[in-house]
Amino acid sequence: MTEGVAGTIEVLAGTGVPGDGGDGGPAMEAELSMPVAMCLDDKGNIYIADANTFSVRRIDASTQVITTVAGGGDDCDDEFDPNLMMEECVVQCLDDGCQCTEAPLDVADLACAEGRLYMAIPDEHRVRFVQLETGILHTIAGTGEAGMTGDGALALHAMLDEPSGICLDGKGSLYIADTNNGLIRTVDLETGLISSMAGGGTQNPCLSKEPVLATDAKISNPKRVLALANGDLLVSSDDGVLIVKMTTGLIAPLGEGFGDCDDLTMSVDAMDCDEEGNIYFASSMSQSVWMLVPGKASVVRIVGSGNLGQCEQLDDLACVDLASPRGLAVARPGLLYFVDAGVYRAFMVKMEP
Repeated sequence: MTEGVAGTIEVLAGTGVPGDGGDGGPAMEAELSMPVAMCLDDKGNIYIADANTFSVRRIDASTQVITTVAGGGDDCDDEFDPNLMMEECVVQCLDDGCQCTEAPLDVADLACAEGRLYMAIPDEHRVRFVQLETGILHTIAGTGEAGMTGDGALALHAMLDEPSGICLDGKGSLYIADTNNGLIRTVDLETGLISSMAGGGTQNPCLSKEPVLATDAKISNPKRVLALANGDLLVSSDDGVLIVKMTTGLIAPLGEGFGDCDDLTMSVDAMDCDEEGNIYFASSMSQSVWMLVPGKASVVRIVGSGNLGQCEQLDDLACVDLASPRGLAVARPGLLYFVDAGVYRAFMVKMEP
């Protein structure tokens, strides 16, 4: 394990005080409450899922102005039953075709492509998307009821159980970490059909330390998925980070120094990669953001001292105290963004070559 890289870090959004204020103004002056996920669109705009405010905020790439683009509503409608739980309110109010800012959205993960913002919503047992041009909300997978059905049929008619991670592969597929079902499921965006491509079995690759057929594998609470440029798929789970080799259909612990299901990879809360194949992940357990360089035998700590803190020292990446880094997005090699739910902020990191 290599400690530290040279670079700079600065606050991108958040004042350090939890709240939901600031829409329409500079992101640095806005409040975040519990940022848990983020993604970028093809124009460089940044999207942040803020759990405590049940919203998704966008930071404009050119103006740095922050706005709410999904969720954020504080009630349902005039006929809403106040005795319902929050998650029931969400399901009751946000039917497909409504404006996405009309009610709260408890989003766990985000992905964006071709004018759509995809959202994994565990409490709804759905994956949904916002058509960004119109603000209209649609469901792409899940009926709204917890369960495990639907493989081979339309994803809209399938049942999920608290999906908490999603990613797009850029080739027409959406991958879902169907957490409570222990499955990785894929939706063909052209046909709308869903299938299970990993998990649901009895063989634990983290115990055997050997590759097993992905559909025979036991995956403990998959939380995040990441499609790599070479077509392979990374999965973070309670047992560690796994890699699915798409050409062989095998799944195994991710190697090259950190994928032996050790303590470092037991709590990977976010993953992303750059065009050079470097893999980045945020770990709330280690209070750090890491990078795995292809072909290297160790990971590099990008930012974080490893101590629980309040991010007060920003002049040295290795000395920054993080609290709960939960989401990240890579703009290009050497430039990444991440959110820290424990200090209510989003950050930008520029690494020196």
